[in-house]
Amino acid sequence: MNSRIATLTALAAFLLAAPLGAQTADESRTRSLELARRYTTWFYTGEADSLWANMSPRMKRRLGTARELIDIHRRLITEGGAEIAVLEERFVTRYKRAQYWRTARFSEVSEPVLLRWVIAPDGRIDAMGLGPLSRAPSVDRSN
Repeated sequence: MNSRIATLTALAAFLLAAPLGAQTADESRTRSLELARRYTTWFYTGEADSLWANMSPRMKRRLGTARELIDIHRRLITEGGAEIAVLEERFVTRYKRAQYWRTARFSEVSEPVLLRWVIAPDGRIDAMGLGPLSRAPSVDRSN
């Protein structure tokens, strides 16, 4: 396995924790594509403080400090390069919770990368995932 893909796989395992609670499909629709894109932009541009301010207490406990977001961002840039094309954006339901999935091509890896955000009903980031598309988790359904 390509070492860059292995690094992205390891990031995915670390970032996306097992879900807590349920969010209905109707609640997920209130989470706008604009909000998910904003979080993605902040992540890609290394705006860890902005992301940190919008994370749930659960996600903050998982990461420990905003510094971890900076480290994750650096690993993505080092291993994956820059996003060069968005292939797909969609919302899926996994464990009865809405997730925003962004599949994109990156400059330093041949396989598309999947970035996932779980956005709680209050708009905060409750979980995130990052890894190769071939390692995408199963979903309850696509929305």
